[in-house]
Amino acid sequence: MSYPQILYWKWDSSIFEGDNLETKIVDILNRGTAFSMLYVSFHWMNKQFTDRELKDAISYCCKKMHQNGKKLMLDIDVRNEGIEFEKHFPGKLSGNLELVEIALDEEGRGMVIMPTRKVDRWINEKMVIPSGVVNGWAFHKTGEFEFEEESLTILKDKIKLNETEEALEIVIEAGAEQGNKTCVLFPYTSHVIPDLFCDEMYEYFDEMMRFVSDIPLDGISTDEWGESPIINVDENGLFLKYFPYSKSFDDLYSRRYESSLTDDLLYLKYDSNNGKNKRIVVINNYLDALRDKMIENEAFIYQKGKEYFGKDTFIGAHPTWWGSNECFHIEALYNGLDWWGVKRDYAQTDEMVIIPIRMALAHKWGGNVWYNMFYSGGTERLDTYIEETWNNARFGGRTHQLGYECPNEPGVLPFRREGFEAINEMEGEIRKINQFQKSQPDARVLVVFGMEAVTNWSNYMPKDEGMFCFRNEHDGMKRMLATTQGIFETGYLCDLIPSTELLCEQMKIGKQQVTYGTQSYDFVVVLAPEFMDRKAFGQLKRIKESSIPLLVSGSLHYWRDGRDAGEEFREFAGALSYYFQSGTDSETIAQILAENKVAKNTHGRGTVYQDGSILFAAEGKKTKGNILMIEETVANHQISFKGEDFLGIRWLEDGEVEYICGKKESLSIDGQIY
Repeated sequence: MSYPQILYWKWDSSIFEGDNLETKIVDILNRGTAFSMLYVSFHWMNKQFTDRELKDAISYCCKKMHQNGKKLMLDIDVRNEGIEFEKHFPGKLSGNLELVEIALDEEGRGMVIMPTRKVDRWINEKMVIPSGVVNGWAFHKTGEFEFEEESLTILKDKIKLNETEEALEIVIEAGAEQGNKTCVLFPYTSHVIPDLFCDEMYEYFDEMMRFVSDIPLDGISTDEWGESPIINVDENGLFLKYFPYSKSFDDLYSRRYESSLTDDLLYLKYDSNNGKNKRIVVINNYLDALRDKMIENEAFIYQKGKEYFGKDTFIGAHPTWWGSNECFHIEALYNGLDWWGVKRDYAQTDEMVIIPIRMALAHKWGGNVWYNMFYSGGTERLDTYIEETWNNARFGGRTHQLGYECPNEPGVLPFRREGFEAINEMEGEIRKINQFQKSQPDARVLVVFGMEAVTNWSNYMPKDEGMFCFRNEHDGMKRMLATTQGIFETGYLCDLIPSTELLCEQMKIGKQQVTYGTQSYDFVVVLAPEFMDRKAFGQLKRIKESSIPLLVSGSLHYWRDGRDAGEEFREFAGALSYYFQSGTDSETIAQILAENKVAKNTHGRGTVYQDGSILFAAEGKKTKGNILMIEETVANHQISFKGEDFLGIRWLEDGEVEYICGKKESLSIDGQIY
């Protein structure tokens, strides 16, 4: 089977200067012979998507690719069209909220000045000040993140706004009865991208696809779909202090839940002293609504792409945004951590997303390969691409190579100037594996993390007085990822999914089997179950009643709806063979897996696949010619090999052996020389 070898090329306006377009297309065709698909995007283009000159350039590029037996995938992204979108649909831009906290004086007065700040999305940017205050409250504190319910007063009609070109002055005159209280406000600021919650966004997106539907595109993509939160950096790393918000978001929230988002905003940071845990519920509701809408957006893109360009259209790229272990948390306010819910024909991730996530996505959607877009992790070193590509190949993946050119983006090695021939040579070698690979790695361990536990910040509220701040102080996500990666590094192939996926249609739980997509498991590990949904917990009960062993690490005190889960969970956990109330580490989990005779399915540099085949890949030090020496026993077969780059072996029903390799010096299987 043929899987696309993808090269990413970002255009900016210089593509229209002189013969730049023609020269670079010819260069790609001459030097990138191993690549079968070119992905073109316009992050730094100062033209709207429906510009005729841009369309002509796209059409010409597609024609040249097809004439040379290659394909074209096009970036179609409504988020780059905010300026034109607003002309068609005034007031329908996305926006964000900032939590502002001040102390009222004894007369119930207070003031805060909100200066201009920049919002941007690639080349589009503007300086903005808040256009209003969505809601505000006054109360007496009973704790750092708790208020006295009897003292709570809505201040919306007590707020006055004085706007200048440089700032918004917010004045509160609440009266002496509100004196000496804490005041919390949520000023609203518009963004430069369309409102991803409004129906008009779908209408405009559809028109964008229709505009290029006469070009025979082979793929479409919307790279890293989600909101565009403003990232802040301090000595402790990255953090977010703004919430995605729009009137359409509020409307969706109100339809789904018993109250409006406008009324619930206070509970994103504070809770009442009445003990009803409303903060847990509101944060979960907010993130669920965000996540589900982003998944709905992606489903629209997938369906329309197939509708306009054909059922075989390649839908890319990755729904992941910031996959680093250090920054994983900010995904929650970008797309709700929606990765597992986004349909793809081939699973796609980027950069440092760990292999257990890549494999899980591949097993869910069923493609024989997965893709990881890579651009050196900011190092601009060619060797990082080489290492990444060979490691991906070992575990069933291919590298979406970024990029031929990525103007205006530091940290991206431009292949046009350096390393193109080397990358092309390596991709030519990787392509040889395609006909051999007929399934994905056989991961016998399923790791489930509590979606609510790692995204709901109520159990690790930020310490920044006077503002909301979402950072990874609690380390919930880091520890979950580190534990899963630790299991993987001990040799146990494992898939990582969130607890929300326990309820998806690809999850099958029977008396003898637990299956996710194409993959069945011999052991299930649950990390951080706090705030889990009752329906998801019901799935854990079903696993417990099956023949598949279950290990749970961490406690569950409250359900997703804030109600007490203690007694029911303690009864459940007490009946488990493997329960660690305060959590455990990957080494302990690996020991338990060994005791249960779970297959590691890794052998040296080799990985066992679902069809029983095994694929070895050398450590990627060079594009080709990497020394590979194997002395391994796999499923009672003795394998000895000296050669280069890779070796794949499949045992056929008639006892014959099928194999594929790079350069071979010697190969013997069960003593027979090949």
